[in-house]
Amino acid sequence: MTRDPVYWPLLAGLFGVAFAAQAAFVAAPWIDLLAAAAFHDPEEGFPLAADPTVMAGRAAYRYVFLGLCAVAVAGLLGRLLGVEGLRTPARVWIFLVSLTAVGPGLIANAVFKDSWGRPRPAHLEAFGGWAAPALPFEISDACDRNCSFVSGEVAMAASVAVGALAVFGWLLRSAPARVAGGVAAAAFVAGSGFLRMAAGRHFLSDALFGALFVAMTGMALYAALGVGRVRAGVRPIDCLRDAAITLRALGRIGRRLIGRRFSSAD
Repeated sequence: MTRDPVYWPLLAGLFGVAFAAQAAFVAAPWIDLLAAAAFHDPEEGFPLAADPTVMAGRAAYRYVFLGLCAVAVAGLLGRLLGVEGLRTPARVWIFLVSLTAVGPGLIANAVFKDSWGRPRPAHLEAFGGWAAPALPFEISDACDRNCSFVSGEVAMAASVAVGALAVFGWLLRSAPARVAGGVAAAAFVAGSGFLRMAAGRHFLSDALFGALFVAMTGMALYAALGVGRVRAGVRPIDCLRDAAITLRALGRIGRRLIGRRFSSAD
């Protein structure tokens, strides 16, 4: 358990935002419809869905997330294999791998997207589709799999932002720096939500709850793994360096195995 004085107020704030948001979307479901309508054209549907800039932005977010996954898996492998010269504690790698696997992977996609059945904005009758609207957390039969609630891509963006803040937050030593870091992380996640909403693929609530679930997951893992006790001194360059060292070590292992195989064949 963490002794960070900011931890519990922040966790309580996340739950408060989640409950308040759910109450707002239930009491005023037109919020989601109004936000989606801002990107809809009666004749063209959701024209930004095929916009090259929107598509490029979506790809950029995916590459950033995949980059985080690659670095985290490489770093964790290095620790498991006992590679020498690594600086980043094993708990940090476990945290990052768990965050990306549990948040976007398990909770967003396996639990919600494939089970809740909420139709996407482009599927609604109001926007030229066939389905009736469904509220957040309302189980619907309008969609079989890969449905609207919650946004998997916003969850991926949130895992990047939450992971960065959790691991490198110690670098933000002053209150203004912490505020700036939080605003930058929120803007990064909001950008992903904007791209998915602009394409008619997600509602505002899909994006919001996708981010909130990952943030809560990150908070739980941060405390359970004791990341706060080992993150001091960990820098982004150290994480990249450890991943590179591990990849080089794996390359050497691979070359030795291949050499032995060919030697035995001779």
